[in-house]
Amino acid sequence: MNIDGRILYKKVEDAYICPKKTIVKYDAELIPKLAEWLGEEGISFFRDVVEKHGRVDAVFMDNHLPHPVHLREGRKVRNFLRKHVTWNAIQLDDMWVELVEKVLDRQGQKETTTEKDS
Repeated sequence: MNIDGRILYKKVEDAYICPKKTIVKYDAELIPKLAEWLGEEGISFFRDVVEKHGRVDAVFMDNHLPHPVHLREGRKVRNFLRKHVTWNAIQLDDMWVELVEKVLDRQGQKETTTEKDS
């Protein structure tokens, strides 16, 4: 895909990928804020998606209809992030998955620590 002479996506087999990822900095407090906003239900949803489909932003079939996590739950996460960071749309698209993964890792570490303490 070409816009203004820039290659935005590169075709690989039957899919398009972005050739490079935007790197942005964020406050360390953003991860706990996102975890609190997601709550147990949101964290559980994303954990299930990763376990069943291998990635946070999967597209899977739900009652014979495609369920694009990036466009549904991902949009909600990006809207939350808009209130806490000054990133543009491309940066939000590039970073929301990484931040949700960090929340999942953080929750997994807490659960492991709790199990060891028991």
